[in-house]
Amino acid sequence: MNIGLFISESEKAISNIIDLQALASDYKNLASVKIFNNLCSSTSIRAVQEEIKTKKLKGVVLAGESPLYYKKIRNGDLLLKTIHEAGINSNMVRFVNLKEQ
Repeated sequence: MNIGLFISESEKAISNIIDLQALASDYKNLASVKIFNNLCSSTSIRAVQEEIKTKKLKGVVLAGESPLYYKKIRNGDLLLKTIHEAGINSNMVRFVNLKEQ
C-alpha cells in the first residue's frame, strides 16, 4: 500500500530538538516522505494534495502535532479536508504527536 509520511517542523519547534532528516531517512521505503516547515500553510497543503495525487497514496501519516491541534488551528481542518478530497479515506489518516512527546 502506498503510504505518505508528512512531517511538520512546527516552525522549528520540533526540528530544533529532533533530527527530522534522520527520521525521514528511516522511512525512505515509503512511497512519499516530505518535511514541511508548517503543514497547515497554504503552500504545504497544496504540496500534500499534489503528492497524494501523483504518488497515488492510499494513506498518510501526519507527524508533528496532535490530532486535536488540526481541529484548533486555522488551516487544520482545510488540510484534513484537502487530504480527504485528494482521495484518502479518513480512516487512513494517522497522527504522530512529536511535539508533545
